[in-house]
Amino acid sequence: MSGTPSTQWAVCRRLGSRHRILHSEGADVEFVHGDGTRRRSPVLDIGAGGLSFALPEGSPPLAPGSRLERTVVRLGDRRIRGCLTIAHVTPEFAAGVVCGARFEPSTEADARAFEQVLASAALP
Repeated sequence: MSGTPSTQWAVCRRLGSRHRILHSEGADVEFVHGDGTRRRSPVLDIGAGGLSFALPEGSPPLAPGSRLERTVVRLGDRRIRGCLTIAHVTPEFAAGVVCGARFEPSTEADARAFEQVLASAALP
């Protein structure tokens, strides 16, 4: 039937437990988009494999597999540099887009800082 609305679900296999970020925790991700503009988006959750973040409605699209170099993840008072590789992009009902991404810290110090954040989050 043409014209019939359909629903598509994106399946995202998590690589481990995730910690949902509360707005009061002050977490965001800053990256340079493919069009050269610097973007900042709120982090929704984090885990050993990466994080998810929200793109506001009307933001330029990100494609799965895209690499976002020179990314800075701000978690509380920590600034952790690295690279994001987009794993999935899921439209949210009337609220923009949620992106899930693998996070690769830039340096050993960044990796330790990310691990400390995960440890302090008391992930189950």
